[in-house]
Amino acid sequence: MSNALPRPAHASSDAMGLGPSPSRASQHSSFSSTLPSSSREREAGWNEADDEGPEAEHQPRLLETLQDVPKPFLDKARGIVEQLRGREGEKATLDANSAYLLCFQLLKLAGLEAEIPRLVVFGQQSMGKTTLLDYIMGGPIGYSSTDTGTRQPVVILLRPSESADSVQCWLGGEEIEVKELQARMKEIMSSQGERISSQELEVELAVPNGVHAVFVDLPGVKDDSKAGATQTRSVVRTYVQNNPNDLYILVKKASDDPANWPWSLREFILSAPPKGLGLTPRQTVVVGTRAKEFLVNEKNDIRTQSQLLERVLKRAVKDSSGAPLPLFLLELFSLSIEEKDALDFAAKRAAMNRQMDEGGRTVRQLLETAFEPGPNPQLSRKLTEFFSPSRFKKELNHKFQSLLSEQMGILERRLVRKRLETQKRISDLEDQLALQSPQSCRECIKLYLRELMQVVTELVTGNYTIIRLPHNGDEFLKTFGGNLRDNLEDGHELACDLFPEHYDRGFLTKIIKEAEEVFRRQDLEESLAPVTGPDGRVVMQPGHIVRYTLSKDDTNMFGLVQSVGPPRATEDSAESQGAAASDASALSSKEATVTFYFRSGQAQGEQSQFKTVDKQRLAVLLPLQTIIHPSTPPPAGFRCWRRFYRPDGWVGLQPVELLSLSLRPASVAFAEGKSSPTHAGASGGGAFDGLQGGEGRQRFSEKSEAVVKALAGPDLRSAANAQASEQVATLDELFADAATGDGERHSHAHRRTHLSALQRISGDFADTRLLNQLALTHLGRWLKFHICNIEPDRRFSDHVLLQMMRSVRHVIDKADWEPLVADLLQANVGAGMLQLARLAACAAASALRRILRAASAEVNRQIKCGDLRSGLLFLATNHRFMEELEQSLEEYTRKKARDCAQAMRDLIFEQTHAIHFEMIEDFFDGCKRFEADFLGGSMMGEVTQHVKDSLAMRKQRLGIADIYARQENGAGTPDSMIYEEVRIQFWVVKMLLSAPLTTKLYMHFIKDIKDKSMHLASEDKYSVTCENDLERTLQEQMLCERSPAGRALARTDEELMEHFNISMNKDELINQLNAARRTEEYTKLALEGVAKLLHQLQKGSGVDFLTRLDSPMERRASACRNKKHSSSGEDAREGLEENREGTGSAAGRGHTPSGRVGQPAGSSGRLPSPLNGA
Repeated sequence: MSNALPRPAHASSDAMGLGPSPSRASQHSSFSSTLPSSSREREAGWNEADDEGPEAEHQPRLLETLQDVPKPFLDKARGIVEQLRGREGEKATLDANSAYLLCFQLLKLAGLEAEIPRLVVFGQQSMGKTTLLDYIMGGPIGYSSTDTGTRQPVVILLRPSESADSVQCWLGGEEIEVKELQARMKEIMSSQGERISSQELEVELAVPNGVHAVFVDLPGVKDDSKAGATQTRSVVRTYVQNNPNDLYILVKKASDDPANWPWSLREFILSAPPKGLGLTPRQTVVVGTRAKEFLVNEKNDIRTQSQLLERVLKRAVKDSSGAPLPLFLLELFSLSIEEKDALDFAAKRAAMNRQMDEGGRTVRQLLETAFEPGPNPQLSRKLTEFFSPSRFKKELNHKFQSLLSEQMGILERRLVRKRLETQKRISDLEDQLALQSPQSCRECIKLYLRELMQVVTELVTGNYTIIRLPHNGDEFLKTFGGNLRDNLEDGHELACDLFPEHYDRGFLTKIIKEAEEVFRRQDLEESLAPVTGPDGRVVMQPGHIVRYTLSKDDTNMFGLVQSVGPPRATEDSAESQGAAASDASALSSKEATVTFYFRSGQAQGEQSQFKTVDKQRLAVLLPLQTIIHPSTPPPAGFRCWRRFYRPDGWVGLQPVELLSLSLRPASVAFAEGKSSPTHAGASGGGAFDGLQGGEGRQRFSEKSEAVVKALAGPDLRSAANAQASEQVATLDELFADAATGDGERHSHAHRRTHLSALQRISGDFADTRLLNQLALTHLGRWLKFHICNIEPDRRFSDHVLLQMMRSVRHVIDKADWEPLVADLLQANVGAGMLQLARLAACAAASALRRILRAASAEVNRQIKCGDLRSGLLFLATNHRFMEELEQSLEEYTRKKARDCAQAMRDLIFEQTHAIHFEMIEDFFDGCKRFEADFLGGSMMGEVTQHVKDSLAMRKQRLGIADIYARQENGAGTPDSMIYEEVRIQFWVVKMLLSAPLTTKLYMHFIKDIKDKSMHLASEDKYSVTCENDLERTLQEQMLCERSPAGRALARTDEELMEHFNISMNKDELINQLNAARRTEEYTKLALEGVAKLLHQLQKGSGVDFLTRLDSPMERRASACRNKKHSSSGEDAREGLEENREGTGSAAGRGHTPSGRVGQPAGSSGRLPSPLNGA
């Protein structure tokens, strides 16, 4: 045959890559076995799967992971490419089929056979898989899956034979007789016992008048009840997942309805990965065998072709999305034992074709005679196509050509990219070898450290683009990042290690509890804070108590909301309105109907009057007795509204300032919800029902009293009225504004209850895992918060205080108490502030340690993936070097923690040893000047004078205190006065230290990392040149050794190589370079082979496995059709072919102008319609 591809005489079948085809892992292992043992250990690309156990054979070999091709396989690749080149000049030109097989062999040498599509047959056991495969291959070759069943994937390489009537066979690279094939395969399958393997067994067959093709027979899928069902499905599933480019033929019985399959089988075949195979119509064809038996059974139940078509469509298999897979129902052949044993292949092929023709005629007769045709001839034609073997082969051929064209185009681009990457790696390795000078190792370490510094600086400043990393950087931050709590906890452990004698192990727990207590008190104070002004009023509802601001004098009236919206005309109309309408009007209306109260001289009690007023002048009020808490009553100075009678008789509201409060709990009956007295005019206390702020509060009796004083103006922002007399008011006469600010405050308080103390200190993002200077910012805010809230907690007994007096007199003199205050202040600083400084310094060191570890891992990743110079790989993979680098980074962070803690300690002691008792006056004088210069006000003048007067009076009282006199009438004792002075001076120290201590964190952990300077450079060739403090430290640790005097002495290059045990890395670089060169040459050869195949496809001679194997009857019918159809008919068929859906792909049609890829002249011009292709 003209397209026959003879086996090369200079090489055995194994030399062509046609020997046994084990799994990729075992094949890689065989590749590595040709190398020396030391080389095999270094061939990670080929050897890494060997240590992974049985699952390693499930891992596909990807082009991107290819690192080396052993020289024997490279020689074979050259021979294959020579065959591809040589045939172009010969008279018998290279066709697409032979180019395909050679390309498959070429890729298989590197374990890349999954990159090229193959034809795969799988299905349930005893459903005719082997018979269908014989038909596809062109005749009963003699291959059989044996009685024991196929226990591993069998790869069949088909090619033309030089003999006219006999079949040649090779099993595992060994030539055998065809009649021995079944027995040998049975022996191989039986030797595995019950185990199902994913290793591929290769069978090569040379068939007379055959074509170049590759087929794969997968183990039959077993029922759940049979042994090995789970293993078999696992092997099939793994094969499909690892070979997504193959074309799959699913074989089942024609009468099988997928709806009746066992649930596990349906899930396995129909579901998406990982549970199922996830096959799609693009790469799958379903074949139902025993079509005649199906039709015979169906003719007893149905009568028409329309009903039969419904039954056929019901047998269709659907993918995971519900789309039907292309279906064909075929009647195959069955040879007798005598015919099977015949050695004449031509006779067996003739017998097969004869039986196929007879079965086809029987099926057509049944379709035409056993079922009544319908009025639509299209329906009969569509039904016939399901049972057409020729249509099946054309559909299969078109799908394969489409997959092959698309995949080869993608593979060509990937080969180009792989070759460019390999060439870059070769260049890097050559440069590294060229740098093998006495200073090469030293310079490589310097270069590594410089790259490390670059990544550290970019991480700290936030300029490192982690979105380029896998998973958009989330995994990177999850692995190396830390939030504020993580840094504090790690810093606490570090502080316990660094300062075992001066750091309290329970300090972190203590300050966390203190922070929670601070926020608890703040929340409590905020809940009682006065709401001033009418800004942002709440949405009012009927029943709310309100105040109405008169426009003429800005005074306020007391009222009760009756309705929100237009005034209600009648009582009936008011009852007809629903709650939803009321809410809508409350939000949109500009008016409200309010009941106002007044008292006249003639009437008894209060009278009321309805008025419609502008809603913008109304503000909702809350009774004070519903919003206060007994444990935290409103403080003195709290401003609220007092209900009173105006001179004109109307009930108004007067702004007052609360001086004192006497609370009495309400009675039990009131607490249980029974009626309570209210103001006159409000029925049954309804004005207080459901008001905001009353939930969870304790009501107080109307006998609770408050001493108030009226303000000078008409609102709560008015100044205090010194001339106003004090008045006694009952608690039910007092009200507070319920403005939007109050609602927002409650909303914020509710939100803060879900935040941790650390989030409230440093913001909502305190729990974010970070690796930049924002982590130090969070830590600085945490430090400032605790400095501002820390209090002196050490107290001493009276005899200790007296002993520490500088003189012994009855009256305390300034010379006595000022030194004592300084001593007490220093004693209290050591208890809390120094502990806080140590913890902050160690937490900052922990944050820096995370950054350094992340940077080191990232540099190693960049080196290994080729983003940085591959010449540094010997350092990234050197365990001794990486251990010392990690130790140096750890020592650096511990040193920075000690240095920062010492600097903060010195700063604290400077402020506590040099106390300025007039510093508070200086603070407020500065605030006064700031207000005058920038704000233009004068409020701070009064405040500053008040502070100075108060401090002067305090010092005066302390200066005249008699330590022996009895203290009566609540006068402060001398020790309490001294401790009060300590608190004041402690506050001064906190204000002075808050910013400087935070600055120390920045200077030690940010500035020293970011700053770059070359002041350490020297002319000495062994001197350390660096850009910042971290690089200088690392170079001293990695490149130098310490003399007995502690001086850093630079190591020579030989000493460095000996110290890090990298003296043999030059040989390693040579081995890596040779491997890279072999990979580059193989990639070039593979690229040329794929280009040859693509060239054949683009010429129009597409790969054709099937249409060349038509039976004689099919060829005669095809010739008659070609003779019968006119040229116009050909044009019509070509038009139909161009508009066809579901069979040919755009990739396949793109290779020929007519869109008929690889269709031989002798085949039918009519292509499959989209009816079955769906």
